[in-house]
Amino acid sequence: MTQKKLDRRAFLKHSSRAVLGGAALLAGCSADDEKSARDMASAQDMRQPDMRAADMRAADMSPPEDMAPLDMSSQDMGIKHTLFSKPPFSQKISQDRMRLRFETRTMEALEVQLKPMGGMSEEFMATTSIAMLDFGWPPPNLRSDYRDEPGLHNLQEVIFEGLRPGESYEWTVHQGDGVTRSGVFKAQAPAEQAFKLGWISDTMFPNAKASADALAAANPDLILHGGDLQYMTNPVDTWSGFFHEISGLTAKAAMHTCIGNHEYESMDEFEVQYRRLFEGHGDMGSTIDYSAFTFGGVRFLLLNSEIELADPDSPQHRWMLAEFERIKTSNLRFPVVAFHRPYFTFSKSSPDFATRDALHPIFQANNVPLIFTGHNHCYERFEADGITYVMDGGGGALSYAPDAKRADVLAQRPTDEPLRKFSKREYGATVVTVNPDGTMDIERRSALGGNTETYSIG
Repeated sequence: MTQKKLDRRAFLKHSSRAVLGGAALLAGCSADDEKSARDMASAQDMRQPDMRAADMRAADMSPPEDMAPLDMSSQDMGIKHTLFSKPPFSQKISQDRMRLRFETRTMEALEVQLKPMGGMSEEFMATTSIAMLDFGWPPPNLRSDYRDEPGLHNLQEVIFEGLRPGESYEWTVHQGDGVTRSGVFKAQAPAEQAFKLGWISDTMFPNAKASADALAAANPDLILHGGDLQYMTNPVDTWSGFFHEISGLTAKAAMHTCIGNHEYESMDEFEVQYRRLFEGHGDMGSTIDYSAFTFGGVRFLLLNSEIELADPDSPQHRWMLAEFERIKTSNLRFPVVAFHRPYFTFSKSSPDFATRDALHPIFQANNVPLIFTGHNHCYERFEADGITYVMDGGGGALSYAPDAKRADVLAQRPTDEPLRKFSKREYGATVVTVNPDGTMDIERRSALGGNTETYSIG
């Protein structure tokens, strides 16, 4: 009993939550006005049940679920199972192949079970990729539930092949000592079957969980993340924390990501975190910067707005045009395009009109009905020449006023005035039901509960 108490005290010393006010979290941030700080504080108030739960855990001397200080072994804490530094997430890598990845701080490979719903299970042993990373966040004087600590990182994965279209599968990772983590994915939706697409972008502690949970409640079949997965401008936001905060969402469906500007912040972040974790997703011809895959007869193109996109001679632009030609000459239904920076917005970061003028006619000529973007931390919907542009960056980062740059934009493009159909400064995510007839029913889900708006296109 004495040793157990000492271990728990050591846990608290190394990993107790720092509940910071909005002003502290603004260190290094570029919020648009003082309301952003108030939003952070009010969002913490909104999540007081979670905060109280953390305080109760501390009072009970028990650690948060599935978490250990990364400078201590699980054995030091009396834990006999392997802990996740980054919980499992799945991605499509071809028509009938899916990949499950997770990260641990131990060298042992874990056993994974895959079972079609109502079918027989199959056992796999994860392959391991050991890396010694010199990446630490936050600074030592700040505390966080989930630190990014230097040292050994074991990225484990299993590739599932021969998956049947329309079939949902349950995966289970065995962590030892009878502890497991489970989730599901749909391998492929046939074109004649409706499916749900979820969009979330710009996720930051402590508000990301509420937005991710709102999206998870819709039970999406596929998840797209618009980039800015975590923010080093927030002194307690971490890569490990991102995966733990949204683990309830990644247990629901495969998640594919776009690249945002905050993936390039510092300390080789893009290479040691983003590339290492996500490289290899999407069909053949995809790269870490841009990728494509098919789901439910819809072709999804995830572009990188942080590198050259409008230049006809750039590799990404040529790849994009080749993808559009592929759609025209196949039995695919239509493309959906996603990238980080918006080219229709009245909010804080104004559109790059030169890039917009180059891309919008291409999207129009290739019958793109729906485009997702993030970057501005609010929600806007524009309709231009038959294309619906959803700008939803409300995944948890410090919120922006939807009209912050309205006057500046309209001074250059007065015809944008009637194009915006809806806007709101609110955390949340977007859900799209793609129907067999090609129509789409769309709902913007609030992190506070309920829908911000609902509409249909097509």
